[in-house]
Amino acid sequence: MNRVRERVLAALFAVLAVTGIAFLIFGAGGNGKPKRPSPPTAVTGEVLRRDNVISDKGYNTFAGAWIMPGDGAVATAYANVTGPVAPPCRSPEVPAGCAERGFRGARHRFVVLESGDGAKTWKKPFAAEVVKTPAPHAYSGQPTIALRDGTLLRRVNGEDIGIYPEYGGEPGTAYLQRRAPGAKSWSGRQLLLDPNRYTYNLSRMKRLRDGRTLVALGAFWKVRAGERLKTPVQERSGWLLMTSTDEGATWQNAMAVPGAAEAAALANEWDVAELRDGDLLAVMRTREGERAVRKQVVLEKTGDEITTNTGTRSKGGWTMGVPVLTPAPFAQIEFPQHPELLDLEHGPAAGGILHIADEAIHYTANGGRSWSKVAFPSNWNSHYYPNSVQASGGNIYVFSHAGGDENYTTNADKPIYVDVVRLVADGDALP
Repeated sequence: MNRVRERVLAALFAVLAVTGIAFLIFGAGGNGKPKRPSPPTAVTGEVLRRDNVISDKGYNTFAGAWIMPGDGAVATAYANVTGPVAPPCRSPEVPAGCAERGFRGARHRFVVLESGDGAKTWKKPFAAEVVKTPAPHAYSGQPTIALRDGTLLRRVNGEDIGIYPEYGGEPGTAYLQRRAPGAKSWSGRQLLLDPNRYTYNLSRMKRLRDGRTLVALGAFWKVRAGERLKTPVQERSGWLLMTSTDEGATWQNAMAVPGAAEAAALANEWDVAELRDGDLLAVMRTREGERAVRKQVVLEKTGDEITTNTGTRSKGGWTMGVPVLTPAPFAQIEFPQHPELLDLEHGPAAGGILHIADEAIHYTANGGRSWSKVAFPSNWNSHYYPNSVQASGGNIYVFSHAGGDENYTTNADKPIYVDVVRLVADGDALP
């Protein structure tokens, strides 16, 4: 009898041991890593700091957002314009095709700020850089990130600069530059696509959850760099997703776009957020006929070899589905801006995704299958063209600028704002 009891107990302990190991492996996620938490189905917003002006005087626009490695400081970069308005395009010394915006000839600066105290105070890690450009968006701060060693990586759009003969020497397409900690200037130009075959632009750069993969998002045209704006009929644009796993030293196109996906959405500005399985949720600014619309799509991750939409081969990457209009209540508006998606990694809403715009903030807990509008006290929204980042404590820093895409005027006063907000599950918000 004792032997039978011993055998039963031994079998029971064996089952418990296997169950425990299985829980540690599978309950914690693949390779023993903790699973991402299941996000709440709905959230409420709280505003910690509102409409804080952080910019210098002048016309300030296109603010970026990132977290510095090491000390965790919140950082931004933006374009600053001061000085007299440019002469009208009718002047004989102005090149053909000049846009009546007033920026050409003004003083343009690229400004970087950091805050180590939760956006209460700000400092310049180096002096604002005077740049030679006819338009502030060429030096937008939004496609700027920090690498693991603290080096800053930014995009400059040479096409915006090179169309004017007096601003010579630009490659006629976008390129990347670096600035290492303590460096006195930015590095030379790094091109991501062959300028003899392509013109491209980038408007977002971000790091995925694996900590190694950088993603650069934008659009491209099958036109030699510097020639696109000279042709009477514009080449159709294509969506561009470039990746790097060596801190930006090398890049490759990592996205396949089937014909149905390409036909469903003309490429413009877009953003992505990473889903729990490694797929990417994308929200796009595009068109249906003559109407500007928002669309969304899931990019399915694959480890198989794919043929990208620039014709290269990539071992692994993403394949775009067919974009569709964003569902209600993520409503269409007359003039959608650059989509801004924030992958929530910290706090009570970890695992969810925010879309931030100046007309409303929306949240999804299920990869975009449904969206809900986030209520904030006093109906808080961001200002124009927001860019956001979340700190490890859960606070969300939203940078945006006043007004819209106004033309430049002498003595313009157009500030950059930072708002600090956080999310809680519905029912847990402070009164």
